[in-house]
Amino acid sequence: MSFVYIANIDNLKISSTLSKGKKIGELRITNSKDNLLKLIDVIQFNAMYGKLDFNYLGNSTYIYGNGKIEDITDKESSNIDFIKTVNILNRKSQFFTSLLWLIKDNSVHLETGFLISEMNGRIEYTKNSFYHSFVNAYGMNEQVTFSSEEINEVSNYYQYFDNREINKSEENINENPLGKKFKRFERAFYLLGYARSESNLALRIMLYCTVLESLFTSDNREISHKVGERFSLILGSNSEDKLKYYKLVKDAYTIRSKAVHGQTVNNKIEDLMGISKNIDDAIREIFKGIIGGKDKYEVFHMQKNDDFEKYFTELIFS
Repeated sequence: MSFVYIANIDNLKISSTLSKGKKIGELRITNSKDNLLKLIDVIQFNAMYGKLDFNYLGNSTYIYGNGKIEDITDKESSNIDFIKTVNILNRKSQFFTSLLWLIKDNSVHLETGFLISEMNGRIEYTKNSFYHSFVNAYGMNEQVTFSSEEINEVSNYYQYFDNREINKSEENINENPLGKKFKRFERAFYLLGYARSESNLALRIMLYCTVLESLFTSDNREISHKVGERFSLILGSNSEDKLKYYKLVKDAYTIRSKAVHGQTVNNKIEDLMGISKNIDDAIREIFKGIIGGKDKYEVFHMQKNDDFEKYFTELIFS
């Protein structure tokens, strides 16, 4: 059974027209209306989904793909669940949009996926919206422009994650991304998605702290101290830098402590925005260091807790 899949992406502008588009795994991303007209029958699309949906797609950046549904679902044509199929493709697309964050802060997210499938002259039309949306570090929805070169860089990140468990879990809604087979930074990247979806900055900062705990701890003892100390050791290049990063974590944990217990958070909005932005930038630097294979980030690949703890103990006294 053949299919065409298209999903519009909100808040993403690409500075040049991509025509057929950039390859993202088995999908492509583009902003070309001409390409859209080659993919679908406009009259049939408007009849099934509506002219508003077509106009929105035609004026936006979108992800698309085509091929055999059996290759996506690993099931025979007679057993295809079209909603599950579009959800699998939506999750793949959303995983790509999440990787845009590795380039710069943004609120880009997937809106609706459309699936048009055909077998023996019978056509099925299916669509489903994706409700897991991102906001930027200030808790706002704003359009962000990416260059063609930046999209290429994100495509490389997608290839990096292609065979990793966290990417495979995007295809299986029942997968537990916090399970044992997921590496430390994969769990942290998964948790980061929830932080980036939260527009309330106090709660967002609370979730950032969980991301940091996933990266920097292996037990539940002296958590805020360990996170602050290790965070500053990894990111700080001198004493002044280390003190700045340590204080950032301490400020974040003060807010986390109030938020997690449902207490009043009286910080000025400007202070919350500053803490959120600074932690967001720092986590991005850590992830890019891990993916880039820089020596000091190898600790995040250590599987044994004893080796992990030993590394940071030795780093303190080095």
